[in-house]
Amino acid sequence: MTNSTNQKKQFSKWRRTRMLASFIALLLCFVVQAQTVQLEQYSLVKKQWQNGNEHVSYQEGNAVPYRLTLQGLPEGNNTVTISYDITGSGSANHAIDYLGDFNTTAKFDDNTNPAADILINTPFPSSGFGDLSPYNFSQTGFPGGTMYIIGGTITVVNFVEGNPGVKNSSTSATINFTIPAGGGNVVILWGGHLALDGDYPGVNDGAGGIHGSPYHMRTLTLNGRSAGHRDRSVRVGLAEECTNLPVSGSCSPAPLCESTPGGGTATFDLTQCSSSIGSNYTSIQWYDANDVAISDPKNFLAADGTQAYAILSNDCGQSDPVSVTLHVNSLPAFGSVTPVNSCDGQSNGSVSLANSVVGTDYELKSCDGTASYGTKSGTGGTLTWPGLGAGSYKIVAINTSTTCSNTSSCVTVGVNPLPSIGTITPAPTCKGTSNGTIALATSASGINYTLQSCNGASSYGTKAGTGMALNWTGLAAGEYRIVAVNVATGCSRTSSCVTVIAAICDATLTQGFYGNVNGKNCNGKTALVLMQAALGGSDKVFGVGTRSFTLKTTDLTGSKPNIFVMLPGGGTPKYLDATCQTKSGSSCITYYPTASYDNKLTWPAVPISSVNINNNLLAQTMTLFFNVKSSASLKDVTLTGNVLTFYNLDCGSSKPGGFASTQTIPYC
Repeated sequence: MTNSTNQKKQFSKWRRTRMLASFIALLLCFVVQAQTVQLEQYSLVKKQWQNGNEHVSYQEGNAVPYRLTLQGLPEGNNTVTISYDITGSGSANHAIDYLGDFNTTAKFDDNTNPAADILINTPFPSSGFGDLSPYNFSQTGFPGGTMYIIGGTITVVNFVEGNPGVKNSSTSATINFTIPAGGGNVVILWGGHLALDGDYPGVNDGAGGIHGSPYHMRTLTLNGRSAGHRDRSVRVGLAEECTNLPVSGSCSPAPLCESTPGGGTATFDLTQCSSSIGSNYTSIQWYDANDVAISDPKNFLAADGTQAYAILSNDCGQSDPVSVTLHVNSLPAFGSVTPVNSCDGQSNGSVSLANSVVGTDYELKSCDGTASYGTKSGTGGTLTWPGLGAGSYKIVAINTSTTCSNTSSCVTVGVNPLPSIGTITPAPTCKGTSNGTIALATSASGINYTLQSCNGASSYGTKAGTGMALNWTGLAAGEYRIVAVNVATGCSRTSSCVTVIAAICDATLTQGFYGNVNGKNCNGKTALVLMQAALGGSDKVFGVGTRSFTLKTTDLTGSKPNIFVMLPGGGTPKYLDATCQTKSGSSCITYYPTASYDNKLTWPAVPISSVNINNNLLAQTMTLFFNVKSSASLKDVTLTGNVLTFYNLDCGSSKPGGFASTQTIPYC
């Protein structure tokens, strides 16, 4: 079996570049951890290091690159033993016949191969592991080789050769190396040469003649203890050149929305790439980023940025890996969704969304999705949907760029009861004044009560509920209502209108009061003071012409004013008569102009006695005069038929009480 020289040179150059990058990447990610052993071989198909096996990729005469990573080692001397099959398990064909440089695909038949120089003179990042350090070793009967170590120093490599004349034979190599003070990690690199048929006298005696089970490179011990038997198998492929290989294409799967909010993953159907991923292939195998075959490419669960690749195969061979990067878009997130109840019988509830996001549209819908209540664009702040009745609602959020959508949980706008209003009792105002009242029998804590005019145009004060009665005073006649508002919910109720009427509120004092020299009104004023104020410094004539009586100001002065003799009056009511002043025979020539208390000659006409006015009509008329002068509104008193209705007063007050009195005045 042979390869062309150009193919070897190109292949060797490609491997050097790819593997050098892989070594650097390994060192950048190296961390100190518990003692571990990891054996990897390089895949020509995937163009990367892998833990798995490698079949039908290398040809006779190639060297398979191996990388051994040892972590958590103590400082000082350490040893690791590896083993490799030199013959097949089913025949004595030569398999991996010797070790050598990892960075060549040429035949190890002399010492003229300079491939190792590429890495020997290339500095590696320090990162606490040191540079790539070569160690040249010799192996009896085979060309000398070079191992490389990073992070330590190889001191000697000892071989225990197996028997190449029998099947299932292996050779072991014990690598002795030192670790700097403090201990650490190392990477050891070498190549396993695949026996070339032309190097041996038999017919078809190379690695390509081994059929069935492959052959292996494995770890045995680390510092005298088991190294976990890390095993990597390999098998030689066809030697003939094949020109009908699969052709690699490309694929860019469309981004998907994550399956669950915050999950960050989605299920991809990688088989949708089949039409663009390549051509001239009969089978396709997908692998994840860890080189594990994907068993169900139609349902591949991946996070954003996940990488996968496909290997295309036909009878001729395999394609280069076709890599894809999968992208997962997040679902729109929700801030807190807060409902506010509606008042009973109204539609004034709301739903608010905190922390809306710019670039996301939010639609409020009924929980069953049958009704929409408007879409709002995210602002970075709170969004609110007002004017809602009682019911269940949800918010549907759509990212305007990715079209990914998410639906909130349902929230419920409940019903808040309206505040109750107890019995409202109006009390009248005195006519021409503003001293009416409205009383609310019961009030509740947490409720504000506002008294308004019945048309709502005027307000007469707001009072907070106390659990007791509330009163509004100083009210004029008119119609009023009370608006009760629940402080916590804002729900309100308005009462029916009630009326504050204008009542007759003037008090009338009796003859007995005015005729009592020591009598006092409930406001502290004496009868004399009230009567003097009524006269106002002028005489008062009761009646007309000679049929009159004059009350003089002098009747209200002195130590014993005449008025207290005249009142209270009595006797039979009768009209006043004239008193004759001059007679001629039985005829009266002249009459006194008026009767008065200081002229006893005029008393018969009144009539007046030395004790009181003996005419109840005159006494009542004088009393009415004093009352009218004390309360000017008495002149507005009206009668309905012969019935006068008025509200009783408390003593000393002009405010009507709650009880009414009626007086019937007989017809004359």
